[in-house]
Amino acid sequence: MASSDPVYFHLPGIPAEDWETSYAALAAACGAEALPPDRRIRKIVFIHDGVEWTAEVGRRRQGVDVRPARSRGRRPAQQSMSGNTIVAIFAGPPCHLLFEEPREGRTAWANPQYCGEPSKVTLFDT
Repeated sequence: MASSDPVYFHLPGIPAEDWETSYAALAAACGAEALPPDRRIRKIVFIHDGVEWTAEVGRRRQGVDVRPARSRGRRPAQQSMSGNTIVAIFAGPPCHLLFEEPREGRTAWANPQYCGEPSKVTLFDT
């Protein structure tokens, strides 16, 4: 999908007819406000433990190590990826990031994850 294509509100893995009731239930479970369609968050960028993470609904988190190197200069940026698909992002502070539970085992990330104050917020198209 080209970056100029509109991206409309959706909840991955949930039938379209259940999006509104599911969105409200997920917000309540996170202790967050269920926002109206024109204010729903599609993507955020935030820093956690020296990694700049990008989280977008329907995708896995991607991160770039932004910590300075211990010796001269900066270490090369390293890409990281978390294996869980983002289901919903709720406004904060703190911002709440809700993702699919792994099919097997556990994840090292809390669910929902509290992201503090994101450095960038992108809303869904309306």
